[in-house]
Amino acid sequence: MQCSVEDWTMAKWREINVDAELRRSVLVPSVTLVSGLQGRLTVADSVLLVWLEVQRTWAHLESIFIGSEDVSHHLPHDALRFQDIDTDFPVLP
Repeated sequence: MQCSVEDWTMAKWREINVDAELRRSVLVPSVTLVSGLQGRLTVADSVLLVWLEVQRTWAHLESIFIGSEDVSHHLPHDALRFQDIDTDFPVLP
């Protein structure tokens, strides 16, 4: 799963819009529904932020374990293990 900054930004805007709707007096009967949506968007926002951090960290690890022959030479077991995991990482659901 790829998550871009644009995806996170879109989710954040949706969260802000739901928050604005929650504050409108017209929606008083739907406060429970809107509050539930707001909670779900907050969770989605948190997940996207963590996923972006995972992607940044993974890219850094790729440059260390795959892009560096020195690391492959000094830590061959770890480099091979990382390469095995790296083939599975991009296809995570």
